[in-house]
This record gives sequence, structure tokens and C-alpha cells, in this order.
Amino acid sequence: MRTYQHNLISNLNKWLKRKSRRIKDEHLQAALTLLILDLEPARKYLQSLYSPNPRRPHYDPVCMLRALLLMTLLGFKSYTLWSKELRNKPRLAVIALNPRKGTHPSPSGSAKNVNEDGIPVCPAGMLMRLCGHVKKKHRIIYNCPVKRPTHRDGQHTWNTFVDECPHKTLCDTRTKMGPVVYVKSTDDPRLYPPLPRNSLKFHKLMDKRSCCERSNSTKKVTYHLGERPCRSDAHYLVRLYLVSIIEHARAWLSEEMKLANNDPLALIKKVKVG
Repeated sequence: MRTYQHNLISNLNKWLKRKSRRIKDEHLQAALTLLILDLEPARKYLQSLYSPNPRRPHYDPVCMLRALLLMTLLGFKSYTLWSKELRNKPRLAVIALNPRKGTHPSPSGSAKNVNEDGIPVCPAGMLMRLCGHVKKKHRIIYNCPVKRPTHRDGQHTWNTFVDECPHKTLCDTRTKMGPVVYVKSTDDPRLYPPLPRNSLKFHKLMDKRSCCERSNSTKKVTYHLGERPCRSDAHYLVRLYLVSIIEHARAWLSEEMKLANNDPLALIKKVKVG
């Protein structure tokens, strides 16, 4: 590991000092990812996969694993093309991805206008206040954003803040909460889940789910596993392991770069000293 780090640090210092043909950011990120990734603990497990009586001396297992990780980092799907690139080209290209598209939600229930998150908008243009959820009727209730409940002298009451309204007047002066609208969660369960999206519990659950979705998207789109690049289950599992290692390594690199103030040379110096 130390020999590999020493050689890579030496080359990175040369490449970063060049004014012409400076190393590309994609290649620099790949190099830094592998620089902080210690693969030596995997050597004994990889070594056991080799034949005890080989016809010719086998390649170093850690070097082979590192080459496969680099292939995955740079988006190559073919081992043949990757080996050719390693022999002939010092700088490798990265495949670009297409952006995802979305559609604006449509109003449901008694709501006339909603924003991109499906929250009703009042006549004055403000987002309405979430008031409650009627489970039996599958309705999510919203009320005027400048009318909010409070407790005063042990009694439940409503306060009105007319100055916060862009119109500087109330749309409904007869009721404590109005105007009141509702949206039907059955019309779009994904947009209007039973658990309100602005609740603390929803945000905690969503953080966990979005983390899983980002991980799945990285595997399927960024590293092309969604295209099923191989037929063999074992082969596919190997690629899945490679991508998982890279995901963790990139997360570690991100934390290390923050500590180094996003300076590659500072990170290289830290690894060299350590």
C-alpha cells in the first residue's frame, strides 16, 4: 500500500504542477479515491481464489482489484476495451449522463392552484398552512396561512396576522380558519402520502429513503448496472461489489477533501505524511 501511495503521490504532484495538459478533474477524483482506499486487507481473500498450481505467475490480486475499481470509476463496461485503453491511452474519457425530467402536479380536491410540491396556494400567492388529515375520507386539509392556532389562558384560539398577507386584507372574515381547502391523497398517493411531507417523522424517513435511492441510482445509471452489462450472476455480483466499494471510497474522499479545504495538494501531503 505504501509503495503504491508513494508512486501515485509522486505522479500526482507532477501532473498538478503542469500548466499544459493538466490532469482532468474526473481523472484526479478517481486517483484521489484510490489514493485513500486501502485494499491490502482484501489480499488474503483474493489470494485464495487463485490456483495453487498456476501455469504461469499470476498478477498481483490487489493491483487487479484496483484496476477493476478504476475501470468502474471511469465508466468502462468492457474488459477488453479497458485493457486496451490501459495499454494505449494515459488519459481516459468519462461517459456523460442525461438529466432527469419531471412534471408539475395537478390540483385535486377543492384546491385550485398548487406549487411544484403539490401544496395549495392561496389567492394572495402564499403557500397555505397544513391543518390536518382526515384518514377516512383521504383528505389533507389546508387553511389560510395568516391564521394560526395558539393557546391563551389555557384556551385554544386562533390568531390572525393580516400584515403578513400580500393583499393586506382577509379573504374570509367570517371564519377563524378560512379559507379552507383540501386535496385528495387517493388522487396521487405519491404526492400526497398519509404522512405529511412537512412533518419531522416524514423528513427522517425520507432522508433514509433518498439515501437508498441515490445509491441505487448510482449503481444503475452512473455505473451502468441497470443495462445488465453481463449475463452471468457471478459476474454481475462482482461488478456490484466493485461499485459498492467505490461508493464508500467516494464518501470517504468527500470528507477528507472537506478537511483539506478542497485542495488536492493538501490532501496528497496529508496522505504522504500519514
